[in-house]
Amino acid sequence: MYMIFVVFIFGLIIGSFINALEYSLRKKKKISRLHSECPKCHHKLTTIDLIPLVSYFALQGRCRYCKKPISAQYPIVELFTAIIFALLYNRFMPTYNLVQGQFKEVILSGQIITFVFWLFIASCLILITITDIKEMIIPDEIIYPAIIISLIYALTIPFANGRGSSQILESLPYLLLALAVSSGFFFLLIVVSKGNWMGGGDVKLAAVMALALSWPNILVAMMVAFILGSIFGVGAIVLKKKKFADVIPFGPFLVIGTIAAALWGDLILNFYFFGLYNFMYLT
Repeated sequence: MYMIFVVFIFGLIIGSFINALEYSLRKKKKISRLHSECPKCHHKLTTIDLIPLVSYFALQGRCRYCKKPISAQYPIVELFTAIIFALLYNRFMPTYNLVQGQFKEVILSGQIITFVFWLFIASCLILITITDIKEMIIPDEIIYPAIIISLIYALTIPFANGRGSSQILESLPYLLLALAVSSGFFFLLIVVSKGNWMGGGDVKLAAVMALALSWPNILVAMMVAFILGSIFGVGAIVLKKKKFADVIPFGPFLVIGTIAAALWGDLILNFYFFGLYNFMYLT
């Protein structure tokens, strides 16, 4: 319980950094010159202004200097990142507790590598969600490092688990199948629709999904993404918030699907196929 709290606090800090990084990317500022400032008056913020969640509510959602409203994006992203980090810890590190002195076991375990990997990927996915919603762009500065790290992870995690090169040879067909189903499918949609249904960023994001999830969890991610995307699209049209020809960013739905598959992929697959079996053979 203590470690989940620590990871939650760490998630709040990373969420604050994600907000600052998104602002830097949107304003075309160099990451090396990244610093936090009020987006309205551009006053450089001090440490007391940057305490995740606390500062926002202490200042009643307004800048300390110009008194203008601060976007609700900041606390939402911080809280969402913290929750995701805590869920990832519970999913991938259930048997370890650093407080009990199990440092060696944690460091040598493949679980810690998987956990850290998913913290990185989740951070990238949250940042991608913000940029895709606000600007309908999946930045290359984020997606390419995510692809590279995911590829390295997919090729090295068997060694961390003590399975070696034989496991890589066994898992390679599943990786290729996942890539074909995800990136290949989205690329086909781009060709068929001439870029009206999907964008190149979605293809790259699908590659990250495939490398991170492999087969069959990539199916869970895509299924969740398309179901949620369809519900949102139909709902927006019914409520007259969108027209049929309007473009809706699909990246956020892919992100939700990916995180859902990482956390509950096996559970969703078992529920789906068990339910399908009952429907076909027991009714």
